[in-house]
Amino acid sequence: MGAVIRYTTDGSDPTESSIRYTGTVSVSAATTLKAKAFKSGWTPSQTATAAYTMSISDTILFSPASGEYHSEQDVVLSCAVPDAIIRYTADGTEPVESSSPYTKPVHISETATLKAKAFKSGWSPSQTATSAYTMSISDTILFSPASGEYYSEQNVSLSCNTVGVTIRYTTDGKTEPTINSMTYTAPIAVSETTLIKAKAFRSGWNSGTVAEGNYKLRLPDCITFSPEPGTHFSNQKVVLSCSIPGTKLYYTLDKSEPDKKSIPYTEAISVSETALIRAKAFRKGWSPSPAAIGSYEMAIPQDCIRFMPAPGTYTEAPTVEVSCECGIPDVVIRYIINDSGSEDTLYSSPILLSESATVKARAFKEGWTFSNISQGTYMLKVKEPVILPGSNTSVTQQEVQISSETPGSAIYYTTDGSEPAENASLYDKPFSVSQTSIVKAKAFKIGWETSGAVSEKYTIKAAKPVFSLESGIYTGLRTVAVSCETPGAKIHYTTDGSIPSKASPCYDSETLVSLSKTTTLSAKAFKENCEPSEETEAVYRLKITTPQISSDAGGFSCETAEIRMLCEFPDAEIFYTTDGKMPTESSSVYDEPFLATGYVTVIAVAYKPGWEPSDAAVKHIAVKGDINGDCSADMSDVIAGLQILTGTDSAPIRSDYDYSEADLNGDGRVGSAEIVYLLMAISKK
Repeated sequence: MGAVIRYTTDGSDPTESSIRYTGTVSVSAATTLKAKAFKSGWTPSQTATAAYTMSISDTILFSPASGEYHSEQDVVLSCAVPDAIIRYTADGTEPVESSSPYTKPVHISETATLKAKAFKSGWSPSQTATSAYTMSISDTILFSPASGEYYSEQNVSLSCNTVGVTIRYTTDGKTEPTINSMTYTAPIAVSETTLIKAKAFRSGWNSGTVAEGNYKLRLPDCITFSPEPGTHFSNQKVVLSCSIPGTKLYYTLDKSEPDKKSIPYTEAISVSETALIRAKAFRKGWSPSPAAIGSYEMAIPQDCIRFMPAPGTYTEAPTVEVSCECGIPDVVIRYIINDSGSEDTLYSSPILLSESATVKARAFKEGWTFSNISQGTYMLKVKEPVILPGSNTSVTQQEVQISSETPGSAIYYTTDGSEPAENASLYDKPFSVSQTSIVKAKAFKIGWETSGAVSEKYTIKAAKPVFSLESGIYTGLRTVAVSCETPGAKIHYTTDGSIPSKASPCYDSETLVSLSKTTTLSAKAFKENCEPSEETEAVYRLKITTPQISSDAGGFSCETAEIRMLCEFPDAEIFYTTDGKMPTESSSVYDEPFLATGYVTVIAVAYKPGWEPSDAAVKHIAVKGDINGDCSADMSDVIAGLQILTGTDSAPIRSDYDYSEADLNGDGRVGSAEIVYLLMAISKK
């Protein structure tokens, strides 16, 4: 351990100054590698030697590969060894270091053999790679137009997709083209049936195969008829023509095939009855045209029959006129009604239809094809009936009338909204509906289409209930009677403000609705097969009677008085104040008589859950004749009274004192009577 390896790559013996080995030594050319180990204080090791020879073993690749080709090629050479130089020859000789270096694809324009070898300095060259390229003409010679049957003279063009070829050809249909045959330079004129044989040639290339173009000339389907064959409605003059010059036309009228022995066409052919014309065109050196056929049929126009009025649906019996609008004289019309199976009838006058029917008619003329059948279907439909009155809502029964404007029709109706049929009720007189009903009616007549259904809805609604007592505030207990004008209706009611239904309590006329507290009374009337009535609602606010206040006060000087209160309403509580303020449910509750001293205003109100509070009862506890509110009746009160009478504002009257107790005679004021009373009372003291 601790030895240092030093090495050389030029074949010299390593010394302590040679390159020190620290990792892999790269060898990129033929090399002799020598190495020796050194360690201080030790004798160096023996020299180790290794010789490395580099050879190019990778094969040179040709793209495209050796083979037969039908177009010039650019051959790409490649070698996987970096920096190797490829040298090649195209004459079959062996490549050497002086041969052409490969720098771009080698162009091959004729049959050739490429040989290539890779060279690299310090390396042995690769093996020689060889690729042979044979150039052959394989593209078929193209004929334009292609072989076939033609109906005019042709100019035939020849072409080959292979570049640089010469096309040679023959036109006798027998001789194979050679290098000495005619050279193609311009389109070949073909004026009769011809077989062309052609072949492509190119120096240094294998020649192509023989191509053939066979051209047959035939007269086309060139004959035209004027007017065109078909159905015609008058005599015709038929003109024949052919668009090919130099042709001659022959025709037949007996369905036989035309030839040169048939009738030669020289002028227009007269056609006065159905005829079949066959014609052919002929030209020297050409095959004749196919036979042209013209079929001429003389006929009465189709759809020439007219019905008036037009077929359709009618609510009154029509009279039908039948006519032919073809304009051809001597035409007659025959007709049948409803495919009755009887013989047709010669039309001579308008047809009266008394029921729904289909009229079929056709026009005829001797020697002509008759017209097609025209038909007119007339549907006689009963008019829709009329129902009176129209749909409505009522609290009373309705009288219904139904009528139809179609004579002889019968009206059938239902009252449950179902579709009327002839087994429904037959209408013969007005009828009444006493419950909600949908009256639907149809009119029927034999041989006529049933009318459309008409309907009216009659909504019978229970009358709105009536309360014997109007909404309002009432003192004490109350009872309410409820009534409805609709016979047989049941009244259901609620006392909690909810909307009554059939599940709500049913009103009994013998037992009135009792009101024991403030109540919202709602009622509806119900009757089977009728709409429920509108809701009747009333709010009853029950008010407690006013309590009574009494006392033993009434002298001419301040003294203690006992206050008593009474409310005749059961379970009512009396709340009171003695300071002149209005009592509430948080005020003092009266439960027994109590004492009051001096001037006191007692106010009392009675309360009960669910009831309106009573009116307030007010009681002033004061000394009789005490005008100035000083709790005594004396001369000061006489003076106060006189001041009141004279309007003097300096009277010593308390601002918080209600001197109504001084009104001794109950006339609502303090006057001379009270002053006299006071003087008399004072004199007796």
